[in-house]
Amino acid sequence: MEEEKTQIRCLLIAAALLCAAIIAYNVLFTPQVSLTVVQTDAPSSSASRAPVSGSEEYSPRPVSASGKLNLNTASAQEISDRLSGIGPVIAARIVAYREQHGPFRSAEDLKNIPGIGEKTLEKIRDEVIAG
Repeated sequence: MEEEKTQIRCLLIAAALLCAAIIAYNVLFTPQVSLTVVQTDAPSSSASRAPVSGSEEYSPRPVSASGKLNLNTASAQEISDRLSGIGPVIAARIVAYREQHGPFRSAEDLKNIPGIGEKTLEKIRDEVIAG
């Protein structure tokens, strides 16, 4: 009788440890899923451009289908958050340049902004799209 109780205790402990290992595995190795909105460059109907809720205005997303930051739609905050080496001051200059001179035609246009030289452009060239 005593031997059965010992075996049951060992089985319960083993089951508890197995459950703990499964939970730890799921916490550590389950990928985090996030929602990414993809904007295509294809023209869309007015139905697909409808606001998400209420009286919100439609605005293009700052991330292109390739996952690159769109210089022509991103806010200064998004620019400074996403691009390495670009802080809030330079990001504000990028937005101001876009407002004064129109949309960027290529990443090369960034060299017209004070504070962005060839080295900085090379660092962010693969992270941005103009269009």
